Amino acid sequence: MSAARAIEGKHALVTGGSSGVGKAIALALAEAGVNVTICGRRKVELAKVARASDRIFGIAADVADEASMAALYQQAEAARGPFDIVVANAGMAGSAPAHRTALADWQRTLDVNLTGAFLTVKPALAGMLARKAGRIVFVASTAGLKGYAYVAPYVAAKHGVVGLMRALAAETAKSGVTVNAVCPGFVETDMLEESVQPAGTLHPAGRGRGLGAVAVQRCGAIDHRTGNLHFRRRDMVAGPTSTGPGKERLRLWIRLLRASRTIEAELRERLKKEFDTTLPRFDVMAALYRVPEGMLMSDLSRFLLVSNGNVTGIIDRLVSEGLVTRARRNGDRRTSMVRLTEEGRKAFAKIAAVHEGWVGELLGGVSEEEAKRLTGMLKSFRSNWEGRE
Repeated sequence: MSAARAIEGKHALVTGGSSGVGKAIALALAEAGVNVTICGRRKVELAKVARASDRIFGIAADVADEASMAALYQQAEAARGPFDIVVANAGMAGSAPAHRTALADWQRTLDVNLTGAFLTVKPALAGMLARKAGRIVFVASTAGLKGYAYVAPYVAAKHGVVGLMRALAAETAKSGVTVNAVCPGFVETDMLEESVQPAGTLHPAGRGRGLGAVAVQRCGAIDHRTGNLHFRRRDMVAGPTSTGPGKERLRLWIRLLRASRTIEAELRERLKKEFDTTLPRFDVMAALYRVPEGMLMSDLSRFLLVSNGNVTGIIDRLVSEGLVTRARRNGDRRTSMVRLTEEGRKAFAKIAAVHEGWVGELLGGVSEEEAKRLTGMLKSFRSNWEGRE
């Protein structure tokens, strides 16, 4: 049975579901047939997300307040049954040197990120253990695995979240309940922008210095992050991993990864600087440009190798700007057809021409013949693994 079929009809809680990663998770789960309760403190934003799917329900709650979370559980479970899946995603971050961090800022960061994670999952544990089934996922961070400068409270909190996950995983072992954590790097969300701006005021290099501890000095994007929330093991932090490929294949992978990240980081920077746009947005427009008659959202997500919910936020913005049109297929709100408008096609064509020149420049050391040969090899490689579970 596929992961999507396995969770169809289940009830999930996603905290911090009004924006960013939480919103994308909620939309992806709803697309998979899950009834999703989202929570946050902004009722208006919660309502906006809930309007995107008849499977999403918003409840205002503060994850750092035990009574507030208890009330959420009572209301949501009375309406839709016990939670089968709990995604502790709510978080916050600030940025300042440790010696300038106020105690109140330190405490608030721990309250939301660590105590909030605990209060999110605590009410679900007894029921899940009794039913011998349940999935708990903490959205942690690479900051829970290593240190980053200027975000000491956040790093401490996320290390705590990873520790909490490991403790609960040990407690629930062999019970039928699984506890895992997803540890993404920096993801392009409003929270990231708010957290790195103070660092930018402290250093002339601004945003780049704010992310200076990241090896490739780039951000991920939401549409990279939620496609594996159907709980594939490879994205979870649960213990030691094994190595399979031989040394030469491993070296090849590292070189491919390094080259890809280096070029991607440069393209992101240039797209932002020259066109005030992002690479994920460019990728979505590129896919639509190839199909003038439009694509189903499900087909678009498959082409981009992400879940349907991942591209929804980008499509929403493109629609609001008049660059994309969206229509329901046969009146079914769950199947949307999207296509570039004439204005959208013109805008993308302009960016694409410049983008092609940038790629040619960055790969200037690769001859046309070498490029063809490498492309053929990678096509063959993809055909060997595509579709594997």
